Amino acid sequence: MFKNLTNFGYQRNKKEAFGFYLVYLFLFAFIGAAVASVIGLPAGTSIKSMFTEWSWGEEIGLILIALGSAVLSLVVLFYKKEARYGFILLALISGVLSLLCGGLFGFIVPAYFTTLRPPAPSSSSLPPE
Repeated sequence: MFKNLTNFGYQRNKKEAFGFYLVYLFLFAFIGAAVASVIGLPAGTSIKSMFTEWSWGEEIGLILIALGSAVLSLVVLFYKKEARYGFILLALISGVLSLLCGGLFGFIVPAYFTTLRPPAPSSSSLPPE
């Protein structure tokens, strides 16, 4: 379930795609939360400024997760050598989906892309007989 997580050209079955989804969802959520907490550290001493700074950090973390979802989708498509416009558009929409609905929905798209077949080796790359 959790094998070949960094091999983006690997064709996964449904169980492996779910493992990929979980790992990258939690990884980007952790990165987003870490960045949000560092940026959102209260700079002032008043309660009002503390909540304002924290809210700003949450927004930065959410944007980071959305970018991560879109970039991860594009990376998987690059390794799969898939250049159909519909897939590229869906990869970009995954970032928007993360912004609107959260990473739970945004990371479904890259997980789906990992189930696509990798490109077949072309006959031109084979040595002559």
